Amino acid sequence: MENEDLLTPAPISKRAFAFIVDFVLAFLIGTLLNSFLTGTYMFDALNGNTLRQEYYSFAKDSGLFQTTADDSGEIQTISLFGYAEDGKENSSLGYIATPNGELGYEAYLDKVWNYYTVFYPTDSRMIQPENYTYSPDALDSYKEFTYTKIFLLPEIETVEGKKDAVLYSNDDSQLYFQYAVNEEGTPDFAKKPILRKEIQDKVDAKDADTLKNLRNYFLSVDETSGKLSGIYYDAALHMEGQKGSNQTYFTDHYYKVQMISWECSLTAVLPIYFIFLYLIPVCDKKGRTLGKFVFRLAVVREDAVYMNPLQRCLRPLFMLILASLTLIPNSGVSMMAFGAACLIDFAFCAFSKTGKGTIHDRLFKTTEVSLKGSEIFANYEDKEMYLAKHQPQESFDDGRMLKEDTILDLSTINARRDEARNMTSFDDFEKAKDEEYAKKEATNPTNKVNLNKEE
Repeated sequence: MENEDLLTPAPISKRAFAFIVDFVLAFLIGTLLNSFLTGTYMFDALNGNTLRQEYYSFAKDSGLFQTTADDSGEIQTISLFGYAEDGKENSSLGYIATPNGELGYEAYLDKVWNYYTVFYPTDSRMIQPENYTYSPDALDSYKEFTYTKIFLLPEIETVEGKKDAVLYSNDDSQLYFQYAVNEEGTPDFAKKPILRKEIQDKVDAKDADTLKNLRNYFLSVDETSGKLSGIYYDAALHMEGQKGSNQTYFTDHYYKVQMISWECSLTAVLPIYFIFLYLIPVCDKKGRTLGKFVFRLAVVREDAVYMNPLQRCLRPLFMLILASLTLIPNSGVSMMAFGAACLIDFAFCAFSKTGKGTIHDRLFKTTEVSLKGSEIFANYEDKEMYLAKHQPQESFDDGRMLKEDTILDLSTINARRDEARNMTSFDDFEKAKDEEYAKKEATNPTNKVNLNKEE
């Protein structure tokens, strides 16, 4: 009897569902533990909440983000301002009303101008250019930077003291704004940009397309991809230290908080993974996890004997490492790594004819079987005893009885009696019978059934 006759391979569907049950159950318990214990008490003990409040406050002070707070005044969330073209609230589209009833683009213009010309040069948390010292002249340089690098208007020296067309760009880099002007009609660098005359006329006429284009100039959302763009969005990225910005306060605090959150999750989830995916199968002689208990599966050696202690300790370690890929700090990388590892591992099983071809089964010479229909033994002695009792008996066939006419009637008995009377030697008798059988086989090879007289 072969080992394959003793074992019923577990269907790959049951194996996959058993693993899903184990993983999901462990993940949910770990997540709950993190939510109510490590993610609160441990997070606070590691100074995570303090760091988060610091970078939330920084974002709020920049004037670029709106915040929500709880009853104690702690900031809970930050988000970009969403204004409609007309500045009115539209909850169905997620728009809020502008602070003073102005148009949407006007509110965005105020925030961008304030960020680059007030918050950026004066806040101590911002990184300033080398050799920077706060002074009115320095503030003017930030306004010049805002005019020329943010709004893409002509360089200051080319427009100073001049009027009209030279106050705005002659190309398509800036279609809406120009330098502010004083009473003489020359540039006033201390004021924020103003609309070009033809654009202002359309705004005064409440032209819907112009108002929408102006709003999109500051903040636009791609309807297909959801990607954001616009100079207001660029200002937010600058504050966060993205898009080539050298600002580090926000990003440093953010990544510190993310690392503390990861440590709290690891502390909560990894022990649960260890219990569900390692400790339980190590303690069970059949190598079963809770999922395998549910689907009545077991893990044994390929020869239908229980795993030895080394196999019981090492095989679950592979599955523990596999599940632990979900704990990589970068969530995108962790999910990709976990999914790829599971796919590769179970692909070996899917393309194995015996159903026992996963990587960890191949490594540790084990197989996963259904308890129903399988004979599993504690040791080789038990297996030998079982085989001795259930080994099929070999059928008797000496080459003669299946080929001889042996119907016992009176004539047959008399014929055999005469043969015995005339026999001079048993060896000669056997030789003669062999020759007779050989002739019959040559002329009529069909097997015949032995019957006794009563049959």
